[in-house]
Amino acid sequence: MKKLIMAVMICSFATPAIAEDGVVVSGAVEIQYRSSDDYYDDNAPAEYPSIDHNGETGGDVIIPEELYLQVSKKIDEGVEVLLKLDGADMDRYDDNARDDSKYVEEAQIIFSELGLDGLSIVAGKDEMPFGQDYEQFLLNSETHKLEIDKVWGLHAIYNFKGLGSIAAAVFERDRIANTKVQDSYAAKATLDQLVKNLSVQVSMARIGKDVGAAPPGEKDESRLSGGAVFKWGDFTFHGERTIIIDHDHEKDYDLDVTQVGADFKLKDFLIKVRQEVIDDENPDPTEDRQELKLAGGVNYYFSDKTFVAAEIEFTKWDIADDSEEVLLGVKFLF
Repeated sequence: MKKLIMAVMICSFATPAIAEDGVVVSGAVEIQYRSSDDYYDDNAPAEYPSIDHNGETGGDVIIPEELYLQVSKKIDEGVEVLLKLDGADMDRYDDNARDDSKYVEEAQIIFSELGLDGLSIVAGKDEMPFGQDYEQFLLNSETHKLEIDKVWGLHAIYNFKGLGSIAAAVFERDRIANTKVQDSYAAKATLDQLVKNLSVQVSMARIGKDVGAAPPGEKDESRLSGGAVFKWGDFTFHGERTIIIDHDHEKDYDLDVTQVGADFKLKDFLIKVRQEVIDDENPDPTEDRQELKLAGGVNYYFSDKTFVAAEIEFTKWDIADDSEEVLLGVKFLF
């Protein structure tokens, strides 16, 4: 039996950056309202929605997607500090969690003048160099969710004039889990200056397992990603493929996510579409499935920092009880 799922997302704003005495303060607030026939039932937290294709579920929810406050300051020539907090995440973790993932999005010391032109190093909590991260939708794609962020590590970036950049990092996967920093690493190469309007990236990552509590057979997770973005006039075309081996540290559990899409700027409007295919190769045959997602949307820009967006997304699973999703969204940014 096929089911129809609806969701509505609404209301977001960002404060403009304010510079005073070398301190730059900025922020963002995004609040979403969603309703659904299958998501957001009374028994599931909003940020971890459940689907029950055979039962009577569904409902609506209001959730904060972003509550950012960012403060940065240049403290010396070539040295900058940055702190970014996210109040939205304080509702997404157990109150007894003993790490800072509840509210610290980023916490960094950035060194940009190290005697080698084009080299910078970021120490602290950061997003690791993996994936293309081209996202125009408010409804986050599966590809976007595969980024490696909110982890502590050391991240080096070197920019080649006329070519692009390379980046490498070592990081700690989870401060609570028993993992070593050197067990998790990532590297990324980007060519975005060689050909006009074309950006190409390839990246890889290894995410270490919890050696203290790992059950037999648990393995390090390996990731590969490749993608490109091409701008042609008012059109932008993008595609990316991500392959994960031993997904979530489970032996022989692989995940393959392919995304293609395009957007078109028409005066104050941005028209956008995307397609994703998620091949979930779970060793448990009852969990093995393929998922197809089709999404479309329109943004209307009042200014560079203010826009309204309406989006719709259909999802269909290649399992006995297929489902279809429809999501509608509105967003305000100012």
